[in-house]
Amino acid sequence: MSITVFLLHLFWSQITPLTHLFQLPIGGRYIIKDGIPQLNNWLRELQILQHSPPRAFGLAIGTGSQDLVTKGLQMLISPGDNILFESPGYVGVIAFLRHQPCHLVGKALSFL
Repeated sequence: MSITVFLLHLFWSQITPLTHLFQLPIGGRYIIKDGIPQLNNWLRELQILQHSPPRAFGLAIGTGSQDLVTKGLQMLISPGDNILFESPGYVGVIAFLRHQPCHLVGKALSFL
């Protein structure tokens, strides 16, 4: 059982079930840029139920950690920003940053 299926099963009785989401005729459409509204609402409900966030929040849903890291960096980087990163660092992030309108400053880590 994958962790996603396990989490859905674990919280199934506490929040609105997802079964109605999979019966919607919206699969394959590219016009919903913010995602499936019913799924977003379900995930927001889950976050509120489990974590009680102290302020308003948004959702970022991606296909994996690399996708979400790059989306987050795109939201934060402005043209001309200086970005300090550890070197050597995560290759995927460094490759992404090289194509952004910013100045990269690599800093070697000292483990002493």
